[in-house]
Amino acid sequence: MKKNISSIELAVLLKEISKELKDSKIDKIYLIPPKEILLQTHVTGKGKRILRINVPTLLYLSETKPEAPEKPHGYCMFLRKRLGNARIRSFNQLDFERIFEVNISTKDTNYKLIFEMFSKGNVILCDENYKIISPLENQKWSQRVVKPKEQYVYPKSKYNFLTIKEDDLKELIKQSNKDSIVKALAMDLGLGGIYAEELCIKAKIKKDKKTADNNTIKRLFEQVKELRKLKTKPFITKKKELLPFELYFHKDEEKTYTKTFNEALDKIFTTTKHENKLQKKTTKHDKEITKIEKVIKIQEKQISSLENQYKDNTEKGEFIYSNYQTINDILEQLKTARKTMSWKDIKKKLKGHKIIKQINEKNSEINIEIK
Repeated sequence: MKKNISSIELAVLLKEISKELKDSKIDKIYLIPPKEILLQTHVTGKGKRILRINVPTLLYLSETKPEAPEKPHGYCMFLRKRLGNARIRSFNQLDFERIFEVNISTKDTNYKLIFEMFSKGNVILCDENYKIISPLENQKWSQRVVKPKEQYVYPKSKYNFLTIKEDDLKELIKQSNKDSIVKALAMDLGLGGIYAEELCIKAKIKKDKKTADNNTIKRLFEQVKELRKLKTKPFITKKKELLPFELYFHKDEEKTYTKTFNEALDKIFTTTKHENKLQKKTTKHDKEITKIEKVIKIQEKQISSLENQYKDNTEKGEFIYSNYQTINDILEQLKTARKTMSWKDIKKKLKGHKIIKQINEKNSEINIEIK
């Protein structure tokens, strides 16, 4: 299952989301720890849509809102105060980086809400001139600082997949410190593993190859141009893998196609999670039922045992009652005998008695046999 989004997938998603949310109104903002921002919006003629941005991994539109904390996070309250009832004007990916901005306007002010979808991730509210008003987290890097009143500067890659030329691609692979071409494409060009492998497969290059001659670069660049031209055809595999394009990498896998890439993400990360949650609840419920059933069985056995004891003791009681006179006479005779005789003499005299079989004076017990 997808754990993060690549630059090329971010570009596809922002294009889809822009169509849905352009000029929509922000009704509510939520923050689910650690860094999931929910922008609940109202789209004219379509109703409520929720943009879920799980920094730094994924974003997608949904009609379902997950459970949010009862007490809003401080940064959530800050965003509500600034952006409540504001309008979303546009979405913009910064170059080909895993960074995008939401351009938002109120009656008096324009804002840029920036989401960094790499490393630890961050959410940064800036004014229209990119001066930082407040980030979710203050961060300090070797070449930039993210904190209030600083100018927002994002880490810009030297190479852009959308505009790179053949000579630039050659330079990238030659100067890369990665141990293979596929890693240079994935990391230095920002394509991610699947798309980097796709280029190597279609260019007939071994992905662990470290260097490339001019002919190899030429074949690779042809595939870069082909990848740029690919039309979206989103799908989900049986293994819950999802992509916006049909790739050679997944050519033999059974797929379920969706209208948009966002729909695929929503299906996996909202519907599937909801179903799993229901399954967990059902499993928990079933476990509780099993536990209760075991207790009931134990109690039923105890009840049955008590009923048997009751029946047995009732029969004994009735038998004793029916022979009360005989038993009472024996006890009276023994009391009279004890006035003049020792237990030893009494036992000797009663040896072979038809009814009295044993006397245990220490425990005050008399064993008798009545048929």
